[in-house]
This record gives sequence, structure tokens and C-alpha cells, in this order.
Amino acid sequence: MTIELNLSTIRESCGLAVNLAEAYRDAATVLLDRFHGGRGAPTAASIEDAGGSISPASIGWSVPTEVERDSHANTIDAAEFAAYALAIVVAFRHLGFRVVRRAPEGSGADFLMQPIGANDNGFVRLKVTDDRFRRLEVSGISGQDSAPSRLREKLAQLTEGDDPRPGSAVVVRFPDHPVRILVGGVS
Repeated sequence: MTIELNLSTIRESCGLAVNLAEAYRDAATVLLDRFHGGRGAPTAASIEDAGGSISPASIGWSVPTEVERDSHANTIDAAEFAAYALAIVVAFRHLGFRVVRRAPEGSGADFLMQPIGANDNGFVRLKVTDDRFRRLEVSGISGQDSAPSRLREKLAQLTEGDDPRPGSAVVVRFPDHPVRILVGGVS
């Protein structure tokens, strides 16, 4: 079964500020257009879990505007924001979690997430130390870097962070055909 990763659902997949989520989505459309524009949307992807399983995925996206292209012209920053967008949707559609806030500095992660179906109405007001949160570390690759090597780095970062809660790492390699998404976790 193909996992549908539609970037238009990012606002429903997370509890972040709408403008922030949309900026991440815009960056993703710019990078997908840069690397896969001639192929059209949806774009094929694969989600590779640490256990070795590979799930086919499809990324739904819309063609970016010139303003969006200009706003995300820095490829390094665009890769980071674009990876955030895909990781948020992967967390929701594949891992069963909803990103609800940025993680504190030093935690070893970019975001905190909660299981889908948790008390969405009041959960985001809990203290950041609440053990119902799980960490999410993300990285995007727009060049020649190795995705497995980057995943190992991100898992080490989660382990070395000062937050002892479990976490997941998501690495997105945009130039690959299909887009390669690696997912790993730490207990």
C-alpha cells in the first residue's frame, strides 16, 4: 500500500503556527519542483525504516509560485524547511504522531510530537517536560550527502540530547528518484 504524503495536509498534521507550517510546505514545493518538476506531482518516494522495511509513498504538492521560489532560493535553508514539512507529514501518516511544538534547545531534537488521538484540545498546553511528548529530529539533503550516514548522526544527536524521552529521526534526500525518506528511532 502506498503512503500518501500530501503537503496540503500539513496544517492538519501539526499544531504549529499556520504561517510556520505553510513556510515549511512552501520550501518543500520549491525543492520538489527543483529536483522533480519535470516528473509532475505527485512525486514517488520511499520510506525506509531502520528495521529494513521499505514502504512506497507518494508526495502530493503544488507548483510553487515565483515568490515562493524567490523566498526559498537558499538551497541549504530550503532543504531544512522542506525536510521539516515532509517529516511532519511522515510523523502523522506513517508514525502515528502529530507534531505540536518546537523542542527546547539542547533536547537533541527539532520538534515534540504526541500520539494522534491524544487530547488535542489541551495537550499542547502541557509542560514541555510532560512524558507524553516524543522527540522528532529532522534533516534534509539537497546535495550528495549520504542519507544513511546522516540518519546515524541524527540518531546520535537524539541520544546525546539532554531530553531522555524516546525520539524519532527523519532524513529526507530530495535529489533521489524516488525521494528517499529514512526513519529511525531511539528509546
